[in-house]
Amino acid sequence: MKEQKRTAWLARINKRKTGALLLAFCMLGSVVGCTSGSEESAFNSNENPFYGGSSESSGSLGDYENGSTVGSGSSSDSTTDDYETEDVVSGGSSDSTTDDYETDEPNLGNTDVPTGSWDDYIGEEEEGANLPSDLVDDPYRKDGGYAYFYHHQHSPTTMPIAAWSSPPPDTTTTIGEFTTNQITLENYQKIAEAGFNTVYGLYETLHGVVDVDKTNVTNALNYANQTGLVYYVKDTSVRGNLIDYGSSALENYYGWYMNKAAYGGTLMVDEPGVDSFATLAAAQVEWNNSKYAKIKNMYVNHLPSYASYSQLYYGAGDTSSTPPKNYTWAEFVEEYITSVSPVNYSYDFYPFRGGSAQFSNYYSSLSTAKQKSAAGNIPFWVFCQVGYFNMASTLTYAQTAIQVSTALAYGAKGIQWFNYWHPLEFSASWISGCVDHYGVKTMYYPWVQTINNHVAAVDDVLMQCKNVGVIQVGSSYDTIPSSDLLGSYGALTSTSGSSGNALIGCFEYRDTGKYVYYIASNSYTADASVNLTFNGTYNVRTVKGTTSTDYANRSSFTVNIPKGDGVLVVVG
Repeated sequence: MKEQKRTAWLARINKRKTGALLLAFCMLGSVVGCTSGSEESAFNSNENPFYGGSSESSGSLGDYENGSTVGSGSSSDSTTDDYETEDVVSGGSSDSTTDDYETDEPNLGNTDVPTGSWDDYIGEEEEGANLPSDLVDDPYRKDGGYAYFYHHQHSPTTMPIAAWSSPPPDTTTTIGEFTTNQITLENYQKIAEAGFNTVYGLYETLHGVVDVDKTNVTNALNYANQTGLVYYVKDTSVRGNLIDYGSSALENYYGWYMNKAAYGGTLMVDEPGVDSFATLAAAQVEWNNSKYAKIKNMYVNHLPSYASYSQLYYGAGDTSSTPPKNYTWAEFVEEYITSVSPVNYSYDFYPFRGGSAQFSNYYSSLSTAKQKSAAGNIPFWVFCQVGYFNMASTLTYAQTAIQVSTALAYGAKGIQWFNYWHPLEFSASWISGCVDHYGVKTMYYPWVQTINNHVAAVDDVLMQCKNVGVIQVGSSYDTIPSSDLLGSYGALTSTSGSSGNALIGCFEYRDTGKYVYYIASNSYTADASVNLTFNGTYNVRTVKGTTSTDYANRSSFTVNIPKGDGVLVVVG
């Protein structure tokens, strides 16, 4: 067993600098004549990857072995790069173990084989080494309405389906009653089983880089990785440090979580106003100078179109100040996209507010998000609501589903749910999440699971499509902008509704020679039946729920849609 460990250890080392071999052999006692003096010489050699050499750093192993704090001596330039580790040495006396390096692994000078991995010593995880230099080289990825953003942990045709928010830690000190840490593998498995592939951190928020308790975020990232989820860290300190210290701040201060396998991005701020766009733009410039550019998401979610003028200018928390300019929501969206150049545009619109359905400007919001995002060569993502907020009333399945089906019909390429975990600040008598305060499934869990599974069944097509407009069948809860309305498209020459109301999203499907239609129910109270007439005879494939069905040689076709749901139709 020892020999197997020795072989594995050497294999790891061979991936690294050739100069590391001397150090490794000395550590293993495999080189004749290695003494404590030669070990120290090896450690301080400019070929030792623990120490970058005088050309890169003035630090040395002596800074550790004399118990000095990083940056405290004249021989250090105050960066942890001097030591090739992610953490600052805490100081105090040294016992010549790797505890001096902020790890729990054994003595580096031990003549036996270390049980830790190479990364335990250099402070960068092996699992983070698979960061791609770019996402797929696909001309469509940043091409107007075709544009999409995907997480490199998943395939390019996997649509982000995101949960707000993650299982919370013990929040006794901040909220005052939740004493159980819910950051468990079981709770992360529950998120994945509900059909989510992405989750946003919230209550484990980070606020800085000094004396940060890394435990909750590290555990969340590890559990997300084990369950195939991408995890976004909420960290309010990143924007300021990017502006103050530049792109190097990301690796120097935040590499401990940004290099984790499940890390997908950082939630910088939720629902900011126009007055924050300049600093967000400056931070995005520095982010784009880092290795995380365009791969990890500097994520911001935005206000809905029903926000007040003061909120659109100053942010969600300000409802009364008088702004210097009253921005329309369309101007707000355009200003953010053009000034910041993000990788996606995310916003929320909750049509069930105050105990009633409020769809006014719902479709104009989808239209604006689609048009402004396409002009910026990025996709748009939408937030959909789970339950009423601030009240005990509940939504129906159809009211929950219609938000997703209509967003897909308009070309959304990211679906987000508010909430997955019932907000700790909300009363327990309200049902506003897929799980309650303690992670117990609510009535919404199986509904959202069903909807998410449908999204996963159609995303491989929709992620490769461009929305060119919609066809309205019957009446609509909200007026659809005339600029979006089509009478026919592609193979589809005419439509009629034998019953119910529907919205037909019409899509270009790259260069496949096929036509794509996503037919969404435009009613949460009645089913719909839509007749499609084609300009010739075609093969037709439908995806209803998670079931795909092929039909041959059809010149017309009838699609039956349960209230609130949607059906994908591929013709050709």
